[in-house]
Amino acid sequence: MSAELFHATAQIIRRHREEHGTVPVCPRYDQSEHTWCEPLPYLFQRVQSGTPRALSTSGVRQIVLSASKAQKPELHGSAMR
Repeated sequence: MSAELFHATAQIIRRHREEHGTVPVCPRYDQSEHTWCEPLPYLFQRVQSGTPRALSTSGVRQIVLSASKAQKPELHGSAMR
């Protein structure tokens, strides 16, 4: 993990813990193994039928892409695509 990614992840965890306390544990469905993994503190979660569940990799990707398009960040003088 690069230093920049580690720093960003640490900031997300710090902000969450300041507002909500610990990151709750929840199960995650492994799409390649077709099994449920043991509950772990996943950063990207949602509540489904009153139970926290980890977001899928594709779900996280869609959220990040949507957020980046909404912000229209620039990288080296040109908009990201």
